[in-house]
Amino acid sequence: MSDGLLGFAHLNHRPSESGWQSDSSTPKESKVFTTCTTVLGPLLEGYPPDSSAKHEDAAKHSFSLKKLFGAKSGKSKEEEAKARDAEIKFVLQAAATPLASVPKQISLPRPTTPELTQNQRTTRDVLKKYIAASGGYNSHMAQQGSVISGHITLWASEVVMGDKTVYASPNARPPPGAGADVAKGTFRLVQMPPNTWHVGVVVGDTKIEATCDGELVWRRSSWMPSTTAKGPVRPLRQLLAGLDPPTVADVFASGEYQGDEGMEGDECMCIKVMANPLALMSMSTGGGNVGGRQQDVCDVLAYQVEGFFSKASGLLIGLRDHHLTKTKTASNSTIYWERVMVTRVEDFQPIEGGMIIPRRGRSVLSVAKRCDDDTSGTIRAWVREEWEVGSVGQDASAMQGLLTRPADLIMTASSASLHRG
Repeated sequence: MSDGLLGFAHLNHRPSESGWQSDSSTPKESKVFTTCTTVLGPLLEGYPPDSSAKHEDAAKHSFSLKKLFGAKSGKSKEEEAKARDAEIKFVLQAAATPLASVPKQISLPRPTTPELTQNQRTTRDVLKKYIAASGGYNSHMAQQGSVISGHITLWASEVVMGDKTVYASPNARPPPGAGADVAKGTFRLVQMPPNTWHVGVVVGDTKIEATCDGELVWRRSSWMPSTTAKGPVRPLRQLLAGLDPPTVADVFASGEYQGDEGMEGDECMCIKVMANPLALMSMSTGGGNVGGRQQDVCDVLAYQVEGFFSKASGLLIGLRDHHLTKTKTASNSTIYWERVMVTRVEDFQPIEGGMIIPRRGRSVLSVAKRCDDDTSGTIRAWVREEWEVGSVGQDASAMQGLLTRPADLIMTASSASLHRG
């Protein structure tokens, strides 16, 4: 794998993720959601909030990578419980509901397109093979929505400050039934074409959701205020990882063929998609006061995603994306955040309607933070995730209530429209 966009050496070079499956325990229902509205800046889309935030509300809900994974031994049971709660929130916010920062084109690659370059023709051929392998063009076009539910397991495996490891989970390769350092829960993913989706992840009493109604993306959780995402409507990363084949074909249709590349011993054809500058600009925040809260200046500098399509089957078996953000705080410090997530999917099975999707997946997410006035060097955290699909339904219309905007977000969207107009 390549180094990170910032040159953080070997950012995601860590032992390969485990292959176990999560158990079937069902978590409790979540707490009542907070309803205060804030704007979801680019930092919060993929990373934990910066602990240097000055205002009281942000500090209350923020995490510090330096403190979050301090040694747990020697602490009281109450302190260990608080640390455990903070760790669960971190891994949920970092890995449970990431967005793919490239919008869909709302069109599938057609069989014939004139005046293509050689690279475009190769990309088209790879995607034609993928469409055929994942159920065929007709099944893609006939898809009306789905409800996918299953089990998910997340855990933070390591935190490094400079050259020093400050936290290492004893469950870097957790066996079945692993203990307290592993967060096990359930997920439910609802999607209706072309751009409507919802995902909810529950671990014990902790819950996080992300929703898109086709015009606006928002998140809410059991511990943070409701937040809206800036920039164009874009798909969930889970959909792009193969759980919705039409999304895969659509997004990668605008990509460039990168040649052959291996993934865990499988020969693959790699296609890369990069977010265009206008999209990156629209996802950035310019600071100022929003909802009575002073916002940091956050610039999304780069985003790219690579899809790995098996030469043997034609199916998408892997995904790798890089996300780079620069934040200027109220104290004039510059902080760089880099997120690299690598996913492998497997156990492909047909669903009603003829499409073929993976039933299991595993990911390694690396988050790196570097501050220009911090002598401790780059801080890196690794989060691991595994999921397994339990059931797939086709009647997404029954979940329409999940896609309804909360009243506070309706007001936020209207206000934003007025300011733009």
